[in-house]
Amino acid sequence: MIIESIKTHARLIWKSWLFLGLIIVFVVLVRVRLLEIPLERDEGEYAYMGQLLLQDIPPYSEAYNMKFPGTYVMYTLIMSLCGQTIQGIHFGLMGVNCVTIVLIFYLTRKLTGDFGAVIASGTYAVLIKSFGARLCGARHAFCRATCRGRRSVIVRCLRKR
Repeated sequence: MIIESIKTHARLIWKSWLFLGLIIVFVVLVRVRLLEIPLERDEGEYAYMGQLLLQDIPPYSEAYNMKFPGTYVMYTLIMSLCGQTIQGIHFGLMGVNCVTIVLIFYLTRKLTGDFGAVIASGTYAVLIKSFGARLCGARHAFCRATCRGRRSVIVRCLRKR
């Protein structure tokens, strides 16, 4: 009886990870076709400031803005890893969104179980395309990823108590 319940639980975990993989494959397949779309106004601004940082020019010395430099630093990191092209920037942001999907899956799995985790991560993957109207979400992608990561750490700490 106990062995059968362990096997059933293992199958459910395996299936939930399979569905997570399918969600990420879906996101990648949809977004790969859109890598050529030009940068939006804000994305262009972040990319320009990121390029200045890559050229060792400090923030706000040649270009001015009222936003904090965290997004520029993240764009600098993406451009240094994926290239200073439109495709490279969109590819890097697609990776950030995939990490966010995994973090949502992990967090929701801890709170509601495997089924809820698959539903939450799939819903996020669909809604980020529907309401975002943007290809990758620019600075919001970084905010979502870090917020989900912090929540996951908090949940893990609370569970250990």
